[in-house]
Order: sequence, then C-alpha cells, then structure tokens
Amino acid sequence: MIEQSLKELREFKAIVNTSPVIFFRVRFEPDFPPEFISDNIGVMGFSAEDMLEGKVTWAQFMSPEALEEVQSKIEATLKAGKKTYHLEASMTWSNGEEHCYSNFNRIICNAQGIPSHIQGLLVDITDQKQFAGSLEVAISNLSEFH
Repeated sequence: MIEQSLKELREFKAIVNTSPVIFFRVRFEPDFPPEFISDNIGVMGFSAEDMLEGKVTWAQFMSPEALEEVQSKIEATLKAGKKTYHLEASMTWSNGEEHCYSNFNRIICNAQGIPSHIQGLLVDITDQKQFAGSLEVAISNLSEFH
C-alpha cells in the first residue's frame, strides 16, 4: 500500500514537473516565501531549490508594479469575501526575456480564518498575447482597405 502510494506520488510529480504549468504554494507574508514550487520553474532560468532556500524571490523576476498589482488583487479579493482570484502579470526570466503569465490563485486561511498561504498556478500566455496583438494589427490593416 505504501509503495503504491509512493509510486503514484512520483508519477504525479513527474506529470506536474513536465507540464507547461508552474504550481506553487507560498506563505501569506511579505515577499510571499514559497513552501512549494514545481521544478518546471526552471524554464524561467530559476531553480525550485533556490526559490525554496530564499536565494531567488518573486521580486527578482516581477516588476515592482506587478508585485503591487498582486497585493492590490489580494486585498480586493479578501475585502470582497472571496478566496480565489486571477490576474495576468509580466515576469522576467533569468535571461532577460519578458513573459506574460496568467496566474490562478486560492487564498488558504488557518482555523481562525486568517490568511496563511496562497496556492496557485502560472501559465505562460506570451505566445497567445503576441498572436492576439498581431491579429489586431492585421484586422486594423484590413479595415483600412475597405
């Protein structure tokens, strides 16, 4: 039974770490220190180990404006009595490339109802954003001919 559970856990970890989705769980504290982050954060040029050890923080690949937007979204979500929120944020990979991420999150509260963690996932939507921008330009150009 334990061996079967361990096998399933290893399979689940392999699925998560080879997917295009980055999973995370952070403490509800300044700088959002992670307790878990999937290994596929490596696509951004950062290791999960470095993030878990605090060698790399969210502030190193998110602009101050993006971090402020995250904080505002969390405050608005809690004020509305909700626990889930979505936002899009720009993040800079270690090689300097800028990418847009769709970020889906759930605020986890302790037994007293006080936020203690945020868990969520990040999906790189850079290609979709670029395609949408190109499509808008093409449509605009076509409308000039009619």
